[in-house]
Amino acid sequence: FLNIIDEYRKSAEEYEQELIRRTKHEKNMFLVRNKPWQGLAEDSLENGYIDSRQKLVYLPLGDLSFADSVIDFQPGKPEGRTPENSLGPPEKLEADANTDCATLGLGGTLTLLFEDNAIIDVNGPDIYVFELGAIEPTNLEISKDGQNWIDVGQISGDKAFVDIGNYTEKGEVFHYVRFTALQTDSSQLGANIDAVAVIGGAFRMNLNSAVLFETGSHVLKEEGRLAIQELATTMKSIKKAKITIEGHTDDVGDNASNKILSQKRAASVAQELKKVIANSDHNWKEIGFGESQPIVPNDSDEKRQKNQRVEILVTPF
Repeated sequence: FLNIIDEYRKSAEEYEQELIRRTKHEKNMFLVRNKPWQGLAEDSLENGYIDSRQKLVYLPLGDLSFADSVIDFQPGKPEGRTPENSLGPPEKLEADANTDCATLGLGGTLTLLFEDNAIIDVNGPDIYVFELGAIEPTNLEISKDGQNWIDVGQISGDKAFVDIGNYTEKGEVFHYVRFTALQTDSSQLGANIDAVAVIGGAFRMNLNSAVLFETGSHVLKEEGRLAIQELATTMKSIKKAKITIEGHTDDVGDNASNKILSQKRAASVAQELKKVIANSDHNWKEIGFGESQPIVPNDSDEKRQKNQRVEILVTPF
């Protein structure tokens, strides 16, 4: 019995060392193609993820890389189900598993939102789909706003890596993906999606205006300054980036005034961030959107509060 336990322990240690070796290799390959990420990825050897085919993919943002919420699910036949199981990191490794994942069903569609990161075109692949079992023919689309879509094409065979470079312009940022399970002679149940990850991508941070400002004001509260300083610690390790600060309001008041307020709030947050980060290599941009881009309908006080926000997008370049 002790010999069996010892052999099991040695096997586990060898497997762990092999994962570390493979993660180092994949990390180095990513950093060769994407040098601006080097400061961010210095201590991220834990960011290697294995899929059901034992393929390892390196994700510099770690668990932040994965889709965060289900926006829409239209189950196909015969048994589209459990769309929420496509969120967060992958859970299962068995190649024949058909549970604990989102099953689209033939003709089914699944729309996901990335909330704390975003999809951009890095050098090399940009999206990785963790699919259980055979990779069923599935069409992939991406969107900035969840309304207008770009068709990236079909995921099938061994194509779990997706490069959006041929379909987008450099610097474009996308927050949504939509999968449609295609009906073919070879497919049976449609795709079984365990997780969807952005490779590289961009940080996306959302600060509620109630934390930052008094009502109708663009002057930062002390609580807001502390929140920004804490957020800046994550950003300091990035050597060179495009940092976009967006101000947003609800629909109370007239649109012109809201747009001016949102612009001033974005500028206040940018000014505080620049004090803490003090990096002249960053490219800064502030935008005031006013009430034009709500994340939820403005039909209650609670939802209006969510729409009053400042979003920060950090894209290494």
